[in-house]
Amino acid sequence: MGKRKENPKEAIEVLPIDMDDGVDVRHGGLGLHQLGVAATHCKLEPMVANFMKVLCSQEIYKYALMEMGYDPPELPMGMLSDAHLKRCEEVLQKFVETLKSMKDTGPKAEAVWSDFSQRWFTLMHSTGLLSSRTFRNLQIMLQLHSRLFGT
Repeated sequence: MGKRKENPKEAIEVLPIDMDDGVDVRHGGLGLHQLGVAATHCKLEPMVANFMKVLCSQEIYKYALMEMGYDPPELPMGMLSDAHLKRCEEVLQKFVETLKSMKDTGPKAEAVWSDFSQRWFTLMHSTGLLSSRTFRNLQIMLQLHSRLFGT
């Protein structure tokens, strides 16, 4: 067997995740099945009721993330606060500014990409660290953000 490569970890700033007020399924909120039953028996048009079911369900976000290969098991992504989403946007903008001003392509550039990946991971959790080293990976991260939050 070959030796396993060890990835050195650097100390990074861990940003707290701000959750909006709401009730999680584990704490008495309606799950996807219960929302479906509620949508069937409400007085809204069926199309509107199903749309509201999708908007209000944290499980929808969980399944969408799992389909895309991400798995944040304990984080109801649909309930992130506006302040947290603003923080995500600020991190992205700062990274874009850093990339525009950066002229290096060696270890310094690698460190900038690594730092951004780690910062993003503290903001948008998944079970595996999405290591962004290319503009394509950055595009994937931005698409994930826009799919989840419509920004």
